[in-house]
Amino acid sequence: MRIGSLFLASALVVIAGCGSASPSASPQSTPAPSGTPVAASPSAVPSDVPTAEPSTDASAEPGSSLITIPVQALKSLAEGPTVFFGSRVFTITPVQAGDSSTITMADFGNAGVTALATTDTGHALAGLVATADSLVWVETWRDHPSPPSGAVPGCEDTGKPLRWRIVRLVIASKVQSVVASGTTLRTAFEGECADVNPPVIAADGDRVAYTEEAASKAHPFANRVVVRSISEGTQIRAFTTNGIVQDLHLLGAVIAYRDDLAVPPVVAFADPFDGQLMVTSTDAAPPVAVAEHISAAALGDGRIAWISAAATDGSAWTESLTSGVKTQLQVSDASDFHPDGASRIAVSKTTVTWIVQGSGSDSVGTSRLGLWTPGGIGPGLVDGIAQPEFVALSAGWLVWDSSTDAPGGEPSGLFGLPESALVP
Repeated sequence: MRIGSLFLASALVVIAGCGSASPSASPQSTPAPSGTPVAASPSAVPSDVPTAEPSTDASAEPGSSLITIPVQALKSLAEGPTVFFGSRVFTITPVQAGDSSTITMADFGNAGVTALATTDTGHALAGLVATADSLVWVETWRDHPSPPSGAVPGCEDTGKPLRWRIVRLVIASKVQSVVASGTTLRTAFEGECADVNPPVIAADGDRVAYTEEAASKAHPFANRVVVRSISEGTQIRAFTTNGIVQDLHLLGAVIAYRDDLAVPPVVAFADPFDGQLMVTSTDAAPPVAVAEHISAAALGDGRIAWISAAATDGSAWTESLTSGVKTQLQVSDASDFHPDGASRIAVSKTTVTWIVQGSGSDSVGTSRLGLWTPGGIGPGLVDGIAQPEFVALSAGWLVWDSSTDAPGGEPSGLFGLPESALVP
């Protein structure tokens, strides 16, 4: 791995930008309708998390410079990523002229690659999530697919009924089982070759959550969210949303998702980049709105995070599920980069990280990696990483990519870093 001059620090150091929270009202910080904080379930929130704080909005002082990462803890892989859990990387590779797909597993701790499963011929993977011991995915197909037409992009089967099944694979044994199956008919988003929407899934431990169509005259894009026990095959709970579900997350009994409604005054399609952040904290609790007009959301251990659909400053938001306190995470200009938006986001108990969009003064790309911890790091931009397109946090690991070499920094590739190395 090429190490540039920006990475000479032996531990993560915030050069500037840490500060105490100060009150700051914001239209994006919409309190729960009940007026009380959303509490996470005991199984998902550690006992050392403070409780009973008044719900308020705050703004972390923006980082005016860069965050340097500890290169001695940095790992890299050349493979293209798909899904992560801790240091494991799961990749989908099309085979047989695209008629099926193989799922492989690599690890930042070693150079080996293991093939785990291959879909049936003619089946596609529409979603993949990982847990500590399993993979869960959505497999889709059509009963009577049209012959390829050779058209570009080629939309022969667009809008036809879509068959699906949710499959669970135990990583150690490679044993597969079908958790649920069904057929979907609805196309919720517009665009060239826009097709029927498959279920959205999430998994944690013995639980899997997934969506089914539940349209009504009042809510044409509504979903039914179902939670099942994998080992027992029984339904734990189910509830209906007003819009189509995206960014579905599951942690113990806590569920978070983005509820996307129709675009007013047009109701023919839903808006894929503007929805409500909804959270339900126990198996008996109804979903509660935490934030309005968001474009991306994430759930961690006792914490949620999101990006405003109207954000033009590269900022993100986070909230403690025990205290209900919301904090805006805003980064300042770097010498070669001006933030003007944000996209993907990930969160854990101790870290929030997101993709900051913007404009650069040279050829190092139009996005950077934002980072913040409640313990005193940031919010700021990670130095030496250019043009990230995704970021993930799980099982104590921070993972991201870089599609452009950063001058004096890291080459393009896939990177992983233990969260324990992030020391202020």
